[in-house]
Amino acid sequence: MGDWTSGYVADVEYVSGFHREQSPAFSSFVALLNGYAPLRLPDGYTYCELGCGQAMTVATLAAADPRGRFWGIDFNPAHIVNARDLTADVGIDNLTLKDASFSDMLADLDSYPEFDVVTLHGVYSWVTPEIRREIVQFLQAKVKPGGHVYVSYNSQPGWNGCVPVQRLIHEYGRRLPGASTGQVMGAIGFAEKLAEIGASQLSKDDKFLEQIVKTAKQADVAYLAHEYMNACWTPLFHYEVVQELAEAKLGFVGSANLFDNFPDLCLKAEHKEVINQIEDPVLRETVRDYCQLKLLRRDVFVRGPRRISRAEVDERLAAMRLALVIPLDETTTTIRAPLGEAEMSRETYEPIFAALAEGPKTIGELLALPEVAAKSTAQAVEVAGMLIATRQAYPVDDAEPPAVTPAIQGYNRNLVRRMGYAPTNTRVGLAASLLRTGTLVDGFDCMMLRAYDDGMTEPEPLAEALRLALEARGEKLLHYGKPVEDPEERDRQLMRRSTTFLEKQQPLLRSLGAR
Repeated sequence: MGDWTSGYVADVEYVSGFHREQSPAFSSFVALLNGYAPLRLPDGYTYCELGCGQAMTVATLAAADPRGRFWGIDFNPAHIVNARDLTADVGIDNLTLKDASFSDMLADLDSYPEFDVVTLHGVYSWVTPEIRREIVQFLQAKVKPGGHVYVSYNSQPGWNGCVPVQRLIHEYGRRLPGASTGQVMGAIGFAEKLAEIGASQLSKDDKFLEQIVKTAKQADVAYLAHEYMNACWTPLFHYEVVQELAEAKLGFVGSANLFDNFPDLCLKAEHKEVINQIEDPVLRETVRDYCQLKLLRRDVFVRGPRRISRAEVDERLAAMRLALVIPLDETTTTIRAPLGEAEMSRETYEPIFAALAEGPKTIGELLALPEVAAKSTAQAVEVAGMLIATRQAYPVDDAEPPAVTPAIQGYNRNLVRRMGYAPTNTRVGLAASLLRTGTLVDGFDCMMLRAYDDGMTEPEPLAEALRLALEARGEKLLHYGKPVEDPEERDRQLMRRSTTFLEKQQPLLRSLGAR
């Protein structure tokens, strides 16, 4: 039997995860933020995730938004089987999952509809140039005029200083026997040894190697195997991706790393001065990457991007409705941006947070709050950008959450129970009817949700259920990433977390339409 993997790691399944940047509302916001017409999504809109992996993102979107028709496609049949198990018998009738390579898809184009949105996460810079050309051909054939494409990729020149470590891990690891997880761990151990003995080209203070070792200690071995053991690993310059996607008539409109759209938060004054003198937008964006350390780009492209006026942008932003997605007492005015910490105006944002805690509001309504209007000069673009970039709010269509469908209930129940077998730091998205996308929870949150659903609705029995669950998994409670060794302190922490969950997190999930 021939090798069907084309050098891509397939002996270990890709890590599960949810990425909000792949949501249609998110890419639409990126376009609007940069002065382009936002995405139109009619009832029955079509969405496709290429290389969907375990399909956590596309399945969450399908459960959360019955208006759309969703496709998840991956060449690894184990991924598709897992995704079908997750979504089986819960009433998600708007999701198609297919086991197909990109060449299979090109040979069977007529079986796919045209798509309003196509996304690729963890694919484009991990495959051969021939496969990238197949991806572009598919996009050329199947993205509607005005359709959006989200693509993430390892970016240059950010990876330039990391390439020697990556190549060492790959070349040493692929010569070891056994599975790719064992290969990558063996290679990381060898790289550590070289650093310890003072290899002239590999310092023991190498920050990149240090981060890889930290990731390995957190048991993210499947991620490391997929990141470093693929035969083709090609960080790309922004201009290269723009040139390749132009063959599908796709034009770049903005970065889904939202802070990148606010130069004051990611570029020094002298950098901005030089960059602003560059007229060509592709060159300007590429030069920006020379001024920032950026390992992963998340870019949004549109087939036929249309510029709109500043006045129309402001009008549309003012009409945009936001929902608070974290408890009120966890909101913050501190921004952790690429240039470092910055502070938003408390006079502006504290009243905004308080208003959003009462329910979704338009940005126009938030700016018209008496305490904001009297003291603030904030514009709609700033309010929208900062609240969404800091993951404290999200754009929504409705003032009240639509009914929680059986599909949402069934999918979230399956997801919570599956997460009972995953590391507690694994993050996934529960389908939420108000957001029409996912709201992030981690493995420990899912342990609490499962215990709650099993009848542990008071702090004491919930805390005891969590203690027993951790013991059954052979894990210790983590506090700020470190295991809690003292039993009394562990029990105090479990009671605190149980109380917080019951008083804040569970009500928030209900308000978002996830419960």
